[in-house]
Amino acid sequence: MLAENGFASLRFDKLGTGKTWIPPAVLSGAEGVTPDHFLGDVRAAIARLAGDEAIDARRIFMPGSSEGGLNTLRTAADPEAGLAGIVLLASQGAPQEATVLRQLRAQHAAASSAEAADEQIAKIQNILDAFLEGRELPPPQEVSDNREILALLQGFRNPAAQDLGRWILSWDPATAFAEIGIPVLILQGEKDIQITVETDARRLHEAARAAGREDVTLVVLPDSDHVFKLEPTPKEKLGPAAALRYNAAGRTLDPAAVEALLTWLRAHAGAT
Repeated sequence: MLAENGFASLRFDKLGTGKTWIPPAVLSGAEGVTPDHFLGDVRAAIARLAGDEAIDARRIFMPGSSEGGLNTLRTAADPEAGLAGIVLLASQGAPQEATVLRQLRAQHAAASSAEAADEQIAKIQNILDAFLEGRELPPPQEVSDNREILALLQGFRNPAAQDLGRWILSWDPATAFAEIGIPVLILQGEKDIQITVETDARRLHEAARAAGREDVTLVVLPDSDHVFKLEPTPKEKLGPAAALRYNAAGRTLDPAAVEALLTWLRAHAGAT
C-alpha cells in the first residue's frame, strides 16, 4: 500500500523477537533491558534509511502502533533523529498502568459480577503499586487465575525486564510534546477495544496543542479496530474477545485508515 503510492517503508523485529540481536550483557543477565535499547534499534533503522540513495533523508517519517508509540514519541523528541514527522497509530495517551487497569477491568466486568471485578482489580492494583515501588511481589496465583493476567504479573518477576516494565507503566506519553517540534498525525479507531478515543487519542491531541504544537492532526475512524482493520460490528457489541479476531482470515484494512495516512503523508512529505 505504501510502496504503491511512492512511500518506501522499513519494518524490523522488536528487540527480543525474531532474529534480533540482543546485547550480551542482557543475555548474560548482567543488566536488564531499558527503553534506550529500543531507541538504539530505531536510530539504526533511521540511519539505514537515510543512507539509502533511493530515500530522501529529509522525508523520513516514523510510525508507532499501540505501545510502540512510546518509542516513537521518545525518538521524535531527539532533534538528531532527523525525522520529518511521526504517526501515532492507536497509541496510548496515558501511563500504561492506567491503560492496563482499564483493559483488565473490562475483561473482568464481561466475565463476572461488578463486585467480583472490583475485587480483582483492587488486587491487581496492589501488585502494580508494589512493582512500581520495588516492593516484594506476592505470587500471581493469589491475584488471579486468568492466564493473560498471570503472564503479565509473572513478567514482573523477570529481573531483565523490570526497569523497562517500570518505565512503560509509569511514563506519561502526553508529556513528550513539550520537546517535539515536528508534524504529528494521531490516528485512532472508534472501535478499538484496547485504546480509546477519549482516554488516549484526544488526550494526546490536547497535550500537543497545550504544548503549542499546531501541526498536530487527529483523525478518528468510525469503523477501525486496534489494528485498523474494518470492523462492521456495532461498538456496543464489541467485547474483549474481539481482540482474538485481529488476524482472522478475510479481514481487511479499513480503507478510511489507509486514505487518512496517505493524505497526511502526501501533504507533509511534499512540504518538507
